[in-house]
Amino acid sequence: MKRLFSRVTAGLAVTLTMLGSMLTSTTPASAADPAADCLRANNVWVVVQEVDETPTGACATEFSTGHEALLSAGFDVNGVDFICQINGAPATCSIDDAWWSYWHVEQTPTGWDSWEFSDLGAASYAPRPGSVEGWRLLPWERDPLPPTASLPDLDAGDPVAPSVLKDP
Repeated sequence: MKRLFSRVTAGLAVTLTMLGSMLTSTTPASAADPAADCLRANNVWVVVQEVDETPTGACATEFSTGHEALLSAGFDVNGVDFICQINGAPATCSIDDAWWSYWHVEQTPTGWDSWEFSDLGAASYAPRPGSVEGWRLLPWERDPLPPTASLPDLDAGDPVAPSVLKDP
């Protein structure tokens, strides 16, 4: 009886160990980086950062304009070309208090380019597939600053559409 109990216990331990490793290995490594997955699918990653807050990001699958990219990524937007509120911030839609600075960054053959301040409004700019759009809320008297979000680490071997690359 003691022997039977030992065998059942050993068999149960092996089964639980195998089950545990199966459960931990079912999550793909790419699930840890939704931004990289978004960009590899030739979508646009949208980053929004309020004053003194941590940036948040989401994937836009529709992005004929910066405005459409914001909406597609799930952000609540007040304004079309000049965006005065994103997700209800700032509390009032007054240019005297705060403003959303608008930025773009694209991948180059050697990595990410620098953030570029947009000289166009959200309804006038057309994001490129595989690019990142950035919005940062700043006090009115503050000069433009890009979001502080880290850009995804895309290896040189990652499939990137030619349209993502800037012209030399």
